[in-house]
Amino acid sequence: MWTVIIIGVSFYFNQTTALAPSCNYGSRCYMQCPINCQERCDANTGQCLGCVAGYQGQFCDQACSPGYYGIGCKYQCSENCNMTRRCNRFTGVCDGGCKAGWTGTTCNQECEIGYFGPDCKSECGHCLNASQCHRGNGTCLRGCSAGYIGSFCREKRQQNLSSCNDNSLVICIVVPTIIVLCGSIVNFIFWRRRRNAIDNESQSKEPSAENDKTKTIELSKQYSDLDHEREDAHPYEYI
Repeated sequence: MWTVIIIGVSFYFNQTTALAPSCNYGSRCYMQCPINCQERCDANTGQCLGCVAGYQGQFCDQACSPGYYGIGCKYQCSENCNMTRRCNRFTGVCDGGCKAGWTGTTCNQECEIGYFGPDCKSECGHCLNASQCHRGNGTCLRGCSAGYIGSFCREKRQQNLSSCNDNSLVICIVVPTIIVLCGSIVNFIFWRRRRNAIDNESQSKEPSAENDKTKTIELSKQYSDLDHEREDAHPYEYI
């Protein structure tokens, strides 16, 4: 008889301390475990032995606190979330995406070489060294490749200045200016000389006309003198 009693007590003890089936607990195992329990619950109290993602508490009836996510709310949201430490309580996906320079489901990956900005969606410019593109704002930290200028190395350098560096930029501007001025001066000198030549030629023609006039007057005078001489030599021929 004692043997039967001992066996019965042992059976009762094992029943009250054992784990409940996947969905029930209580003295007669007719009460359902909380819906957010990860697997099973305590056969006597119904307390969850673990919570599914997004829930916490003894009965897994409490949502994760802000900034936490996952099974039992054990994981903290990334500080690289666009809204710091704010993410989906089930998956950990950041609210509003990632901050500049970061990417990935939980914003824990740095941008690949050649990309920058929020979620690494922007492509770097023509940096001298692609690895020197700032992953946050896209500026080229060591200058631009040949033919490009600007903080982001996206602007093409003008062709007439393509061979100039920063130290010789003044020379590239001053030298062409001097050449233009010299050319203008030379053209002015040639124009002036030609103008003077034309003026001199005009002046040389004017005395020639005056000389012709003078010669005509002199010839007229000579003929007049000859007539007077003939009258004096033969006065009777004109009576």
